[in-house]
Amino acid sequence: MHRKFGRRLQDQERFGYQFQTEFQVESYLKHQGAAFTQRFDANSYLYITKAIDYFDLSAASNSLAVALAGAKDVKFLIVSFTSDWLYPSHQSKEMVRALTTIGADVSYLDIESSAGHDAFLVEVDTMNRLLSSFMDRLASEEAPPPSPPLRQGGGGMTDRHQPSAISHQPSAISHQPSAIGHQPSLLRPDLRIIAGFIPHGAKVLDLGCGDGALLEYLMREQGARARGIELSEAGVLACVRRGLSVRQGNLQEGLADYPDGSFDFVVLSQTLPFLDDPAMILAEMLRVGRKAIVSFPNWGYWRCRLELLITGRIPLAPDLPQPWHEKPRWQAFTVTDFAQFCARAGIRIGQQAYLAHGRRVEIRKFTNLFSMTAVFELELASA
Repeated sequence: MHRKFGRRLQDQERFGYQFQTEFQVESYLKHQGAAFTQRFDANSYLYITKAIDYFDLSAASNSLAVALAGAKDVKFLIVSFTSDWLYPSHQSKEMVRALTTIGADVSYLDIESSAGHDAFLVEVDTMNRLLSSFMDRLASEEAPPPSPPLRQGGGGMTDRHQPSAISHQPSAISHQPSAIGHQPSLLRPDLRIIAGFIPHGAKVLDLGCGDGALLEYLMREQGARARGIELSEAGVLACVRRGLSVRQGNLQEGLADYPDGSFDFVVLSQTLPFLDDPAMILAEMLRVGRKAIVSFPNWGYWRCRLELLITGRIPLAPDLPQPWHEKPRWQAFTVTDFAQFCARAGIRIGQQAYLAHGRRVEIRKFTNLFSMTAVFELELASA
């Protein structure tokens, strides 16, 4: 309200010091109040608001998750707006947490807007992109599979030589271009390694999934049952356009909503240096998932050491060219640092891969010296 109206006056330049409409916010509220009485009976509004006050979905079971358990197989898209006081974001997040707890397929986005409850009428472009992408996903998943080719009598010609009855119809998601084209070679190098660590049909949670390139590849090419958590609005929109199930939120609150052992693999790529509490996040990853896979830049690479020695400046990570003063801030560490942390934390390192200049390199010794990026598969030593 302050950004929309502030203390701006309506049709005058100075205070009138009278009992009349002087401020823009007063004019707005007066207009809305007068219009409301012309469209609604005041008593009907009282009944509606009273019904809203009485309604409690979790009243019978004292648990929102239990109340929603019957809808476990439904696909949900939940949208809220940051400035909506009538249906505040925290209530939408409660539903997302409850649906996550029961294992439902839920996507969530909290759209940044200053338009209050009217935001759904104002943020039309964002809503159109979000809803159309979600509906395209549902349509593509429910579309019947194509009929098998039929042989024509006599000539042995199959129907692949004939115009298909549906070939000219675009797929429900065909107008959404894929950034990776389902080819692993177009994935970021460390994501190609991660995809190779994950077996077909696995349940995967990708933390900080960005535009969803890895998730899309795992779902389309490896039959993974995949979910994602992404903080940025742009990232969530990109993921939904790809037909993915992604919820908006930070990693800590996102992981806390999942029961133990919900996934086979939990992925965290190129994000460890930016975490405030990496030990806690890794512990949560190994609670929620049977295994975790992490990739991170290596400040122990020989060029980083040489730059520090010669210039006396903290070098940029080879695969993370971001200055130290830009946000989000990173904390430099090396392959050796991470291996020693895992040993102290009771984490076993399984499969390992090392990259230099975007290519996988087979290094048996001095991995900390010659690798620019590392990819590790982790599990609890007690598992």
